[in-house]
Amino acid sequence: MRQWTPVKEYREILLDEWQGIARITINRPHVRNAFTPLTTWELSDAMRYCRDSSTVRVVILTGADSPRKEGQSEEDWMRTNAFCAGGDMNVKGRGGYIGEDGVPHLSVLDVQKQIRSIPKPVIAMVNGFAVSRISGKHLPLMRRTLGVIFQDFRLISKKTVYDNLEFVMRAVG
Repeated sequence: MRQWTPVKEYREILLDEWQGIARITINRPHVRNAFTPLTTWELSDAMRYCRDSSTVRVVILTGADSPRKEGQSEEDWMRTNAFCAGGDMNVKGRGGYIGEDGVPHLSVLDVQKQIRSIPKPVIAMVNGFAVSRISGKHLPLMRRTLGVIFQDFRLISKKTVYDNLEFVMRAVG
């Protein structure tokens, strides 16, 4: 059994390490790991830590599992799991997602840039749904991001459900 060591305390994510592997977990299962400005700030901070750490050799990005209800079948339970459901609509406002400071943000784009530029492998460990709504202006960025993610490996867990895998495969060529 792996003994993961917590690195830093956050409110909406977990960051821990084990033998050169950093694991960043979006820890908001009650909203299918949907992100807020705080989540993306914490993700960005964790990615900076991973980039600058001499002990981290690889980064795993994942989402927390939803708690399984008593008597719930595995199939029904999997329907409630999500790697990340995108932005949290409870904090969506005009101009972006409203942070605790009352200012609209779209800081997930900064995290996507960090994932693409960190000089260490970043692996998305997707168990459950990976859902997004891609608007026209974000399509080129999404193509570049997915191109990085899928250029070397196309491994998909049986528990992984993409909202439109055909689109993903077409987007990256």
